[in-house]
Parts: sequence; structure tokens; C-alpha cells
Amino acid sequence: EAEDLIETSLDAYLQRAATEAVADGLENLRRRNRRLRSAPLSAALVVLDAETGDILAHVGGDPRGGDSFDRVRTARRQPGSAVKPLILLEAFEDCGRRRPLYPARSVSDRPLRIDLPSGPWTPVNPDGRNRPEVTVREAMVQSLNLPLVRVAEWCGRRNTARRMRRAGLALDKDPPPSFALGAIETSALELAAAYSALASDGRSVRPRALTSIRRPSGSGLASIRTRRWRVVSADTSYLIRDVLVEALEPRATGLPTEARPFGKTGTSSDRRDAWFAGALGSVVAVVWVGLDDGAPLGLFGSQAAFPMWSELMDTVARVRRTEAPPRPASVVERWIDEESGLLVQGPRRGASSDLFHDRSAPRQRKWWRSDPPLDPIG
Repeated sequence: EAEDLIETSLDAYLQRAATEAVADGLENLRRRNRRLRSAPLSAALVVLDAETGDILAHVGGDPRGGDSFDRVRTARRQPGSAVKPLILLEAFEDCGRRRPLYPARSVSDRPLRIDLPSGPWTPVNPDGRNRPEVTVREAMVQSLNLPLVRVAEWCGRRNTARRMRRAGLALDKDPPPSFALGAIETSALELAAAYSALASDGRSVRPRALTSIRRPSGSGLASIRTRRWRVVSADTSYLIRDVLVEALEPRATGLPTEARPFGKTGTSSDRRDAWFAGALGSVVAVVWVGLDDGAPLGLFGSQAAFPMWSELMDTVARVRRTEAPPRPASVVERWIDEESGLLVQGPRRGASSDLFHDRSAPRQRKWWRSDPPLDPIG
């Protein structure tokens, strides 16, 4: 008896490229790090179409390892800073009941203490330094912890977590403040689905590995349709993408700049897990690298995960359409006085340009009145 025909979403060419990227990446890590040669080193890589939800490539472990455990769907690890861009979903969209933020909004980077029932929590920046204040854009590009925790607290911890859940992450209703720094558990597939809201017009997509099931005669038994839902507006997703394009620029050599590739590294506590999540056009890819026994990998996301992501995206750039979504008419470029945080007319000394929602740009400074400067958040 003839069997039913199952059509998968996998792209055979990208699947081969993804498998080679992971195999080459793990081999290079073992060659350059002697202690990893006998360690249970593995990786996960998933490629997702943000418009259709199609899983284009899926590597669930070391291609030369031989085990059947699927680290793309099943392994749940802390993503570290790879979740930081998702904080901005709420911050740039609604910010709770406050006025939405924007990339040029200043945030305090001074020492921070949050009192919890378990005791005080005092996060620090990766470099151990503090600045008086930075913009949201600078905080994301430099992956600073203190300003981004302040953004999540300013907009409301529950509001921020709710928006991240809507994007696709499994978060508690009332998470601890450390969730803003990636102290949660997620899978590579879950993170890719959440990033689909950034690679599109603000809608997340449900990943699908199958597109249809048919009888041998050709008649359909099932069709797995694309399911997308609104997370944020198109202008919010564009503003976040613009920030992440700048964050990736120093590493994005060889990728087509007109496609505006974007992404973010992630490294969990004690350098246990290394991540890179990002997109080229509507193609989202997430890479995780770590040890199966949970011991610290000892490497940053930029060292372990990004090389695999970059190698794969070189192939994506050759075989897929990589046009970035256009800038919405509601996203406007304005000049802002760096000292006061207020808008000014055109370029001048002490001012810089940035992008804003037309509905959330700050007040414009006028010569005939004295406007108070905007205080840094936090």
C-alpha cells in the first residue's frame, strides 16, 4: 500500500549549508581550544522564514556526533544578552503607561540596586564600568546591562515580560528583574520565533516543519497554514532593527549591506552558553553552542556562535531574497540636542540625528521659551 506524501518546509541547499557550518564551527572550536577536544561539545542551528514560518534548516546537534537528541526544539538554555532586543518591543511600542521610548532616549548607567524578597540584586555591566548616562541605542550596541534593566523596570517588568511572551518566549507572568539579561530558559526554535517579529513588520510567526500531507493520489489530507500575529507596530520593529544593524556592523563583513543584516550575541552566566540570533531580510537564524553536561563552555557568543551564523548567512545572501522591510512613513529622522535631549531644527554643534516614531519624538526646543532638559531614565 502506497504511503502518504509529506512535504517538509526544509530547503535542501540551506540544510546542507547549515550542517556544514555547524560541523566546521565545532571542528574549529576543538582545534583552537584543547580542553574542548574531549568535552561533550555540541550546537544547535535553526533557520526560519519570518514571513511563512517555514523551518528552512534544522541542525539539532553535532552532525558528526550521531545522537538523536534535538537541541533546536528540546534543549532549553539561558540566552543571555540575545534577549535584550526583545526588551525594546514594549519600550518602543507602549512602555506601559508612559510615553514610548526611542533609540536616542538617555538612560542612567550608574550603579543599580533592586531590592527583592530574596535580598538585593546589584547587576553590573560586562566591562565592570559605569557611565553617567547612555542612549538606548548605545546601551544595545555596547550590550550594557544596567541601562537595559532600567528600561525594563521603567516600562514595567510585567508589561515587558507580557510583550516578550506575545513574541513567542515562555516567560513567567511576574519574572525576576534578571529576565532582562537573559536569566531565563529558552530553546533555539523559540528564540527564532520571537526574532521573527523583528525581521518582519512586527508580527511573529509560528514555526512549521511540514507544509502539507497528501494521499498517494495527490489529494490533500492536511495543509499546515502560516499563522502570524501582531506583536508590535511596523515602526517599532523597524526602530529595533535599525539599532541592531548598528550592533552587527563591525562583524557583518561580506554580507550585503543593502539587506541590513542585524543580530545580537548572547552569553549566559559563567560563559556556559554561547548564542547568536539575527536575520538577513526575512531569514532568521539562531545558533547555540555549549556543552551537553551543562559545564561552562568558556567562550562568548561572538567567539563560538557567530562564526557559524556568519558562514550560513553567506549562503543565504546568495540564494534567498534578502530585501529588508522598508522604513515606514511613521518613522522619521530628526536632530536632537545631546545635552537637553530635545529636538532642534537641523544639524548644529552638539546635536546628532536619529530615528523616532512620529508619535513619540521629544518636544522641540524653541528659542522663545526655556524647556527643561529630559532627565535620564532611572
